[in-house]
Amino acid sequence: MLICLRTPIISLIFERGAFDSESTGRTSAALLWYSVGLLGIAMVNTVPRFYQALKMNKALVRIGGVVVIVNVGLLLVLSNIVGYLGIAIATSLSALLHMTILLVRIRGHVIVNFTDLGRTLLKLLLGTLGLVIVVLSVQRLYGIGQTGKVEMLAQVISASFAGSMAYLGLCALLRVKIVFEFFRRVRDLVLASGNR
Repeated sequence: MLICLRTPIISLIFERGAFDSESTGRTSAALLWYSVGLLGIAMVNTVPRFYQALKMNKALVRIGGVVVIVNVGLLLVLSNIVGYLGIAIATSLSALLHMTILLVRIRGHVIVNFTDLGRTLLKLLLGTLGLVIVVLSVQRLYGIGQTGKVEMLAQVISASFAGSMAYLGLCALLRVKIVFEFFRRVRDLVLASGNR
């Protein structure tokens, strides 16, 4: 959703004064490349806890060192080729590489059912595809970004809501376990807060 709505979101938040539509376009391009690496960034903030629990801290430091060297190399090369976008691309590629190395290296120490994981990821990907189709359809219907700020805000909110509902609906139809678990926890929190 962030990738689809990045330009109107940046326009709403920043575009005024010296931050013109050209600045919005450049920032939007950088955000696109940073968004590509969000999965890697999220995993890199989570997976090291498994390493620490397994007392594999040395491996964690070695992997981190390799990724820092790769990141610096990518920053130097890519920023010379594509300018400021090279920073975003290098950061995302490094995060995805870091995630991949961490997952591959820990595979022998943690039991993971890769068949179930693959099925779940495929279902989530299908839900995400539905989200993208709905958000882009709403964006095309409203012509988001071609109106005033108040209208644009309402359009971004409605596109986000419609996309989220499409995602959750598809995940429910596909019986994604973690979505059902999420709704169960929300229900339990609501019931617990009502009992106070």
